[in-house]
Order: sequence, then C-alpha cells, then structure tokens
Amino acid sequence: MLCRHTIGIVGIGQVGMAAANALFQQRIANELILIDLDRKRAEGEAMDLMHAQGYVGRRRVWAGDYADLVNAKIVIVTAGVSHKPGEDRLSLLNRNAAVFKQIAERLDSHAPEAIVLIASNPVDILTYLRQELYALSKRIRAACYPSASGFMGSMASRMCLSIPVAVGLKGAEERAPLPLDEGERAALMASAETLRKFLRSLSL
Repeated sequence: MLCRHTIGIVGIGQVGMAAANALFQQRIANELILIDLDRKRAEGEAMDLMHAQGYVGRRRVWAGDYADLVNAKIVIVTAGVSHKPGEDRLSLLNRNAAVFKQIAERLDSHAPEAIVLIASNPVDILTYLRQELYALSKRIRAACYPSASGFMGSMASRMCLSIPVAVGLKGAEERAPLPLDEGERAALMASAETLRKFLRSLSL
C-alpha cells in the first residue's frame, strides 16, 4: 500500500541514495525530496528513480531545497564531509559540526514539525549535538541503531556468532559470556541493550 507521506533526504551520497532507493522500492512514501549542494546530481538521481515508477507505482521524486520540506513528515540527514584515511572520529566531528549546524538551522526554519533521522558520521555525537544546540530531542526518533548494530555485528563475527545470539533476547552476556575487561563489557552491554530495544520495537 502506498503511504501518503512526504520524506526529505539531505545529502545525496551513497548513504542518502541507499535510503532513497529503499524508500522508493518499499513504497514507503508517495513523495521523496532530494536535497544536495550538487543540485544537478540530485536532479539526475531523482530522474533515475522516476524512470522506475512502472515497477513500484506512481509517486514523485524530485530535487528540491529546504523550503520544499514544509510538508515533510520525516527528514533523513546523511550530509557531511568525507572521512579522510586515518582520520579519527573527533577530527571528523569538528569538520562535520559546522555543516551539520547549518543544516539543522534550515530544518528548524522550514520543517519544524518533521521527524529528523540522523545518519551522518559520527552519528552518536552529532545526534547529541543536535539535541544540545536546539533542544528538540522529541524530533529525533533514531540515530545510533546502525552504530550499535555494527558494533554487535563485529563482536559477533569475532566470536563466530550470529547477531541474535550475540545480543539475545535479554542482552549479550547471558547468551555469550565474554572475556572482556570492564570498559569493553560496559560498551558491549550498552550496545546490546540499544539493539535489543530496537528489535523489540519492531516486533510490536
């Protein structure tokens, strides 16, 4: 069934287009607005998706600007500077923070009621920055699940376990006792709890 929703995507790189393709193919919304500094690229990506309407049904995909997000229910932010080889997360954060602040200001101006889904790196810190700068945490519905899932997946791979076994229904440690120090155990358990709550929400 085609949902009558408008979703905006800010940042049409690999992550942004992966989101756009998933939303398009799964018939999540009837309108996708693609926003990027490279307007021509956004227009080209929108045109490619529009050409596939015959497979997924009628909808509108177009390159827009922040002012076009006035009716957007959800805005996915994937924009940010590229990660340099060998660059640590904090250095990346310093370069991304200025870009992120500009985006947040424009969203506050043009899409104040939209749910904001953050997928820019480092995602956990940028989400916290968003909350601290604008005190609009109610609009941020998800951000760190990919990071938690990735961490758990990495741990599971090292132990030759599947993610459900590594996480378990009640957390990680009960299903997979690990020889970890206190800091590693705390990080693992925090990620397991985040992912467990997310998986539980999907089953409701």
